[in-house]
Amino acid sequence: MPSPGPEGVRVRGALTREYATILTPEALAFVAGLARRHTDTVHELLARRKAVQARYDAGGRPHFLPQTKHVCSVYCVDPHDWLS
Repeated sequence: MPSPGPEGVRVRGALTREYATILTPEALAFVAGLARRHTDTVHELLARRKAVQARYDAGGRPHFLPQTKHVCSVYCVDPHDWLS
């Protein structure tokens, strides 16, 4: 069965009657539009996440925003861990 929806969108799984009621051509067009609009941002965020993970793997620690320091002073175990 050919997949419904916008150009370039392909439903890989079986499109049962139940799925067809959710994955309408309009719904697929909406999701495709979101994906196309935000693809660059998603790739940038994934690259940043990979770099942060590499820093953690090398023994680095998370950095907190200075404007949230008051929250950590109440809820963090050691408020002296703040990195400026």
